[in-house]
Parts: sequence; C-alpha cells; structure tokens
Amino acid sequence: MSLKTWKQEFFPVPISEVRKGEALSHALRKWTGLTTRNLKKHGLSNLFNVCIEDLDHNLFGVSTSTCSLCKFYRNHTGCLGCPLVKLSGKQCDLKGEPFYEWSKWGDPQPMIRALKKCIKLEEK
Repeated sequence: MSLKTWKQEFFPVPISEVRKGEALSHALRKWTGLTTRNLKKHGLSNLFNVCIEDLDHNLFGVSTSTCSLCKFYRNHTGCLGCPLVKLSGKQCDLKGEPFYEWSKWGDPQPMIRALKKCIKLEEK
C-alpha cells in the first residue's frame, strides 16, 4: 500500500476533472481517506496536518489546491457560495471550523461531519 493506492481509493479523480455537482462527494471521499484508520491501511502518515506521506516520502498536500470545493468557490474575496460557508456562516479555515481543526489537531472528523450535513442539505 502507498500514496498511489490511497489516491486510487480516496482521490481517483484529479481536481482538474471534478465537476461542480460532484465537488461535495469528491471532498467527502478525500476527507474520509484522511482518517487514521484509512491512512494506516495505506501505510501513510499525517505530516504536520499539512500533507500525508508514504514511506518513500511521496507527499499529498491537504490544502486549497486539493479541495474540490475551493476549486469552485474560493477566490481573492473569500469563499462566498461554498456549501461549508452556507452551513456555518464562516470559512472552514477559521478558528473552530473544520479545516482549522484539521490543521491544528489533524482531526478529519469535523470536516467529514460538515460535508455530510452539506450533502443532506443539497439533497432536499
């Protein structure tokens, strides 16, 4: 197992190919892959909550550049229109918000919960 196998399971579609209607499910799949169980399954480690790394030192950054929601909603004025902002009223990288919790503690669960809520809201 490796970063390559992790990507096959949790990030099979590159950001450049994600369509707007697929962004939430794409993001949820990636964040599910960032749980400790799934990282260990692929022999990966969380490197300072900035990226994940395999034993060969291949890296995958966890940032705006690998976020399907950021692809469609983030710009120089912020994240207006992002489902996560609609959910909480705040950008996900602010203190107490899901991405902040990942960057501070390495915990993907707040983001997973928020994305699931966003998906439920979109289904209504």
